[in-house]
Order: sequence, then C-alpha cells, then structure tokens
Amino acid sequence: MRPKPTPCRHLHVEKPYTIYKYEYGTLYARIDGSQKHRAYAILRVSDERPEIWRDQEILEKQGL
Repeated sequence: MRPKPTPCRHLHVEKPYTIYKYEYGTLYARIDGSQKHRAYAILRVSDERPEIWRDQEILEKQGL
C-alpha cells in the first residue's frame, strides 16, 4: 500500500516543520503554514521527493 499525502490542520509547533521517516519507508511531515512560520511543502510527483519551503527559500529536500 502506498499512502497518499494527507493534509491536516491546526498545528502548534516551535519549528516551521518536523520530518520523521519510519523504518518501513513512510515519511511523516508536519508543516506549519501559519503567518508565524509561513512554511509549505512541494511534492514533485515525477521523483516523489518532498521539499519544505518558507517564503521563497528551500529549507529541506528529502530523498525517498
């Protein structure tokens, strides 16, 4: 089974994002898109590599 991205809302985090990769390969990312952190994710379907951005600056690029 290949899980799809699932958005959820209302986070209270100190960092703009946290990422955890499970041992079986699933990537869990929490991203705070509030005005405080202004973070967002881009998932490039062609290579399935998520990127975490804030404003127009890349913060992290994950390789799966």
